[in-house]
Amino acid sequence: MDQSLSLSGDSVPRKAGTRQTVAAVLFAVWMIWNVLSVLGLHIYLLQEVLPASPVTEFVMSAVTFLFPMAGFAMLIPGAANRATKTATVLLSVGYACIVLCYAGCALSLSAATGDITGVQIGQMYAYRGLTSLACSIIWLFAFSVILRSNAIESGTASWIGLLLVDAMITLVGVLFGVVVIGIGPGEHPFGSLPGTVFRVVWDVLLIGAYIRFARCAAFSGAGEDAPQGVYSPLNKYMAGIVFASGVTLAALWAVYRFAAPWLRML
Repeated sequence: MDQSLSLSGDSVPRKAGTRQTVAAVLFAVWMIWNVLSVLGLHIYLLQEVLPASPVTEFVMSAVTFLFPMAGFAMLIPGAANRATKTATVLLSVGYACIVLCYAGCALSLSAATGDITGVQIGQMYAYRGLTSLACSIIWLFAFSVILRSNAIESGTASWIGLLLVDAMITLVGVLFGVVVIGIGPGEHPFGSLPGTVFRVVWDVLLIGAYIRFARCAAFSGAGEDAPQGVYSPLNKYMAGIVFASGVTLAALWAVYRFAAPWLRML
């Protein structure tokens, strides 16, 4: 019989607790690396190891996304019910698609004859954007299924709600950048000091959100039946995200049109 340990007031099998801890560490390492990337510190850490090229950027991104892919995969065996397991598989597969996309972009650029052109890089960014768009929709659905199929305490559910918001930010970011204003590769519509500060603070919050997600009761190994209709996309989480996405897109357009030129001067 498996030994048990205490997790948020509950007794869970030791194997499940170990998998949750490993997943939390993988998520934390991934988000810490994101913070370093936002600050540009990752360049200093790897400048003596990796050459500076577009191919290197895609390779580094592919390696980075292996961490969340593995983190979600670690949680699959401890899922409390079939709905949670299915949703977690979708999360892991989504990041696997991101890894394959970046790896494919790196291979395509490395196989190109002559110098890599801006057009080629732009195509790779377009593929990346489309993949991120599709995966963000999958992630929104998966997180909503996990929240609906488990009795997660309100405090932890609020933290997991940040992951829903982060997936919405990815969705809105791709739609806004590619569809609304058509930015090119390497551009950022809100590249400024306030934007950098927001991204750093947000990623730090996500460290806590991913840790709470990995350690929540949904992956404690304790079996629990999911309610009926849990797979339906017509739920309060998805409805709230759709509404919030529309409002956010409108607000971003207004900020980009009137405030972004001033912010970029900071």
